[in-house]
Amino acid sequence: MSATTRNRGGGTRNIRGGSLEWGAMEGYGCTALIDTGALGRLSSCLCEPQARRREKATGFFPRRARARGCIRDESGEGLEARGPRHHRQRVSLLAIHTMICGACERELPEDAYSEGQRGRRQSIRSCEECVAGGNQLVLMKKGRTRSEEDECPICNLPLPLEEKQSSFHVCCMKSMCNGCNLAAYKRGIRGCPFCRTPTPHKSQCLPMIQKRVDAGDPVAIYQLGVKYRHGSLGLEKDVTKAVELLERAAELGVKEAHYHLGLVYHKGAPGVEKDTARAIRHWEVAAMRGHVFARLLLGCGEEAAENYDLALHHYMISAKLGDQHSLNNVKKKFIASFATKADYAEALRGYQSAVEGMRSANRDDAEAERRKICLKSVDKTKFAGDES
Repeated sequence: MSATTRNRGGGTRNIRGGSLEWGAMEGYGCTALIDTGALGRLSSCLCEPQARRREKATGFFPRRARARGCIRDESGEGLEARGPRHHRQRVSLLAIHTMICGACERELPEDAYSEGQRGRRQSIRSCEECVAGGNQLVLMKKGRTRSEEDECPICNLPLPLEEKQSSFHVCCMKSMCNGCNLAAYKRGIRGCPFCRTPTPHKSQCLPMIQKRVDAGDPVAIYQLGVKYRHGSLGLEKDVTKAVELLERAAELGVKEAHYHLGLVYHKGAPGVEKDTARAIRHWEVAAMRGHVFARLLLGCGEEAAENYDLALHHYMISAKLGDQHSLNNVKKKFIASFATKADYAEALRGYQSAVEGMRSANRDDAEAERRKICLKSVDKTKFAGDES
């Protein structure tokens, strides 16, 4: 880069001194005040060999060669590396491989975990500090009670876990217990006990669900996904379409969608590859939102992996939510000496309390009526078999 000045006659001459004059910058098409002395110094600096400039480098962090290997400080505050000249230098903490603890949810280096914990997935992994302090996993802290969506909208009691003891109404996208359905029928209500809509014909159910899907109803999206999965209501079975709808419903917060996605990914289906890890993630989300059967399946998975302590915790939680299969599993663990007598007693008390909370006079009457109908159908089948 060079600079020139313009004299009174309009000519130009080169500047070699250090004065401040008007000059034209070649290649820029403009004039400016130029400190020619500084310009000369800059030019000489740029021409200086790179190795010499490195020697003159100063500052809080001088230039250093790239590290070839890393070792940890005794203080644990960072890493140090050895370069080609065997000098020690600081290296960013980002070089440390970290893992998230499933109990305290902190991101910690690998050496904060025992060898057995490092191989576990994040949701069931605990650092040594949490293990020593007895801190519970977040997976075990959440989902110990059933949510409001599990309640009957009429009697406000938790819905029975057995599907036969409740029914879903497509008119209002609500599930109601048989006790409330029977009580409404006795009062002369022949439609939905909640919204009073007349009971639709089977051919009308799919259009009603689709209408709610178009409106963005998460429960309707989930229900349509289930219909596609099983090929019901006249729909052709399409698991890929079902997964699409279930994923959408899961994103909108429907825990039942997470549960069904777990079932699909656990077994695999045409168009959907088997993915056990993905299935477990969906079940964990559902379990932390109070889904009883997702919690039971997590317990079965941990038992199959021989993580008996985690399996027992899952069974204890689902047993206290009223699941009899989980209670039986706790009993088996007690017999096999993987659980204490106190564990089984606690699970039994929780189970009895949950079952009592789901009972009512109307539900008892509805269950008695349902059993009578079942017995009549069995008798008719027997009679038809005897005649033949």
